Amino acid sequence: MFTLLSILFGSMAFMIQLVLIALSMIAGWKVFEKAGEPGWKSLIPVYNQYTLFKISWNTHSFWIWIGLTVILGAIEGIAGDNPGFIMTIFSILANLAIIYYQVKLYIYLAKSFGLDWIFGIVTYFISFVGYLYIGFSHVQYNGPAGWSDQGLF
Repeated sequence: MFTLLSILFGSMAFMIQLVLIALSMIAGWKVFEKAGEPGWKSLIPVYNQYTLFKISWNTHSFWIWIGLTVILGAIEGIAGDNPGFIMTIFSILANLAIIYYQVKLYIYLAKSFGLDWIFGIVTYFISFVGYLYIGFSHVQYNGPAGWSDQGLF
């Protein structure tokens, strides 16, 4: 009986997850189309981030963000299982910088569609909901809100 229930609930959770993934893909497609970009760009993993930076901020910031991501991967790769104090501090700082850039990106995304910065914060934490709202609501794209910000802290 226990195995049957676990299979049933596991299958339901998997189906719900598939539906949520499909909805988020459709919502991302709609957001990109509203911004004047082809929707298929939202489906390609790194290119969708590049395009999102282009839509809401600028591409210079994308390269800083991707550089921070590579640096973080190198720090964690070099550190291994026992990173030590200095490597831990560098890892924390790189993570905080990446989070800062992501939050700023979503704030600019919200502002690019005429929404408040609070919506950008909410979209950072619950991007699925933010993309659904932007993609399927009446909001209009106004151009990149952060075009003049060069991305440095």
